[in-house]
Amino acid sequence: MLTEYNKFVSILPISENIRLTRATHDPSMARKSTELHIFSDASLRAYGCVIYLHETFADNSFKIHFLRAKSRVTPLKEQWNIHRLELVAALLAARLAK
Repeated sequence: MLTEYNKFVSILPISENIRLTRATHDPSMARKSTELHIFSDASLRAYGCVIYLHETFADNSFKIHFLRAKSRVTPLKEQWNIHRLELVAALLAARLAK
């Protein structure tokens, strides 16, 4: 367990380079297209979804913005199969997108 912890701690400095911006609209740049990407997935232990905004600009550069995510733990009292969990994850994604 100590080896795993030390491995985790050794890669933490990499996370300093990650930048998450809150603003999704830059009026100075002309947008060519804007797309909303929604992903959902499930396992026997949990399910969840994430929403990204993908903007393409006139100069063919692009930005991807993380907008929102949700996750849930699979209920322990009920036995849900993977098919139902995938559907529940898709429902969660649809509600989150709305």
